[in-house]
Amino acid sequence: MLPIHPVLLASFLWLSSYAANRDELFFHDVMGAGLAITGAAMLLVGLVWSLTRNAGLSGVLALIIIIGVAYYGRVFDGLDAALGGTLPNGVFLVLWCLLFLAAIGVIAAKRSRFESLTRSLNLVSLALIALPLGSLAIGAVGGQKIAEAQAAPLPPVSVAEGPTRRPDIFYLVFDRYADNRTLKQLYGFDNGVFLEGLRQRGFHVTDQARANYTKTAHSLASSLNLQHLHGLSEQIGSGSGDWKPVYSLLRENRAAQFLKAQGYRYLHLGSWWQPTRDNDLADESFDGTPPLPWLGISLNEFQWLLAKPSLLVRAADLLLGQSHDREREQHQRVRKKFEKLAAARHQDAPLFVFAHMLVPHPPYVFHPDGRFKTAAEAQALPERRNYLDQLLYSNQQIEALLDELLARDPQPIIILQADEGPFPARYSRDTEGFDWRQASDEELKEKFGILNAVYFPDRDYRGLQGDVTPVNTFRVLLNTYFGTQLPLLPDRSYSFASDSDLYSFFDVTDALQ
Repeated sequence: MLPIHPVLLASFLWLSSYAANRDELFFHDVMGAGLAITGAAMLLVGLVWSLTRNAGLSGVLALIIIIGVAYYGRVFDGLDAALGGTLPNGVFLVLWCLLFLAAIGVIAAKRSRFESLTRSLNLVSLALIALPLGSLAIGAVGGQKIAEAQAAPLPPVSVAEGPTRRPDIFYLVFDRYADNRTLKQLYGFDNGVFLEGLRQRGFHVTDQARANYTKTAHSLASSLNLQHLHGLSEQIGSGSGDWKPVYSLLRENRAAQFLKAQGYRYLHLGSWWQPTRDNDLADESFDGTPPLPWLGISLNEFQWLLAKPSLLVRAADLLLGQSHDREREQHQRVRKKFEKLAAARHQDAPLFVFAHMLVPHPPYVFHPDGRFKTAAEAQALPERRNYLDQLLYSNQQIEALLDELLARDPQPIIILQADEGPFPARYSRDTEGFDWRQASDEELKEKFGILNAVYFPDRDYRGLQGDVTPVNTFRVLLNTYFGTQLPLLPDRSYSFASDSDLYSFFDVTDALQ
């Protein structure tokens, strides 16, 4: 009997992870890792068969190897948690490898055909893999709503006749950068010196700026598509926790499409967060993630989720003394992205740069002077102190970057915004169960208050007067520099109920006044 159980068990690894995160992952996000794992299992079975010429034996040996390599971290973490974190990593690694090798030796010595065992393992693995496949099939029932949301046509943007200006455009998003009211009232810090520095450089700074939506995905989907998200609410309805419709609007956003049609080269500086990690519209995507020191490649969130528990990763961390430190990785990533921004210049075409900077967003990895802050150092400090340290570092880097960009001739357009404010304390304690309909006005102000500053080279800020919100930023930009005649939308702010009800929007604008 053909041993399919090793391939099915290996496929279960990535399919179960995909199913557990189906509301946030597209198939193309997982396809590469999934095909690599399934293909590697097939090659392993074929290789063992070529050595043994025994189908049943090759299947059992391949199964032992897959369990030994792929499930090491899962077993260790479970036992370590049960023992209160006292399980010695090195001792367990040695015992696991000895058990692993002994099992291979015992099975290989039998030289049995294992027909009955192969039949049973095939049936068990089929039943096992049916679980994530069933979950994914149920999730696919809502796929038509997603397709409809993606297919909803955006109003065309036409460019007026006559000369237009083509300066470089930098859209710089600093995640959870609070407005000064929040910083004063909740953090005991006045950011006025930094904001005044922006004004002296010629920026239009929106006083009491606020986001249009509660979370990053909705906010960026709105600003980059120059529209509110009522269409998603109408098409998908209430009770959906599926993030993919709004993620689709990030991937195929209207601002990038318009500017590329005008001859712009698109440089995308993403984050470790998968929805902005890269973009297929971009001429170049860069997220600054350093490669694993012992592997030479960088992994995205899903790939790391699969790789982290493996024997190969855990053994390399322990034996080489090069533990994969996600905090240090973030420290390097942010620094590299600031360097990339300072070096970004157009050559044969004007440049559109989108950068999603996860600062002052946690993890808190920066002292104010840019030195690396370890996890232990961050844990020893209050949350708000860590936030301010990271904000002060961000301010210094932003000022240095702006001075570099504004010294150029011609000067670029620069949009300096946050997508959302910091998490209120009650929300941080229960991000999945928190109901924004029950949020206080102060909690909403903390979440919606943001940094919002814009630099136009000719200082023509007539379209930005008043409390213009990010949904209108690119409308004003295109009207001013490309001759479009886009009407401004109502500057309203909306929240959704919870992470399990992402598209039931309700207006919170009055609560933010």
